[in-house]
Amino acid sequence: MTRATFASAQPGGVGTRSGGQARERARQALYRLAGSRPARYQCGMDFGYADPQAEKVLRTFIRNGHLIRFPAKRGRRRILLEHIAASFEPGRRIPEKEIDIVLRAWCDGGETDYVTLRRYLIDEDLLTRENGHYWRTGGWVT
Repeated sequence: MTRATFASAQPGGVGTRSGGQARERARQALYRLAGSRPARYQCGMDFGYADPQAEKVLRTFIRNGHLIRFPAKRGRRRILLEHIAASFEPGRRIPEKEIDIVLRAWCDGGETDYVTLRRYLIDEDLLTRENGHYWRTGGWVT
């Protein structure tokens, strides 16, 4: 599949000539690539955290698996960034292009761009970068 296919994959997306099957396959491949669980990102569902504050923050800033806006308060931002960092398998070295695909999917339709999101993940020591590769170095383990 092409990067464009991955980038256009949206949860629940339909509308391709193949009745949405190609988009759904691309979306599932994106989740496998990111190592995340699609059920956690459905609108109106519990995110699976024991902390009610974390649940509240995530419900406020995430809709249908997409980041709708970025929190101004550092504590809320950290909760959100740790949740997004859980999209990546700990210790796995990932090329920048793959990181960008996952982060673009998070930012699709929202106010935050994927480059800013990537920078925050690095600044908060949730991702580490070296020679064009990234790996998860912090955050919650799910």
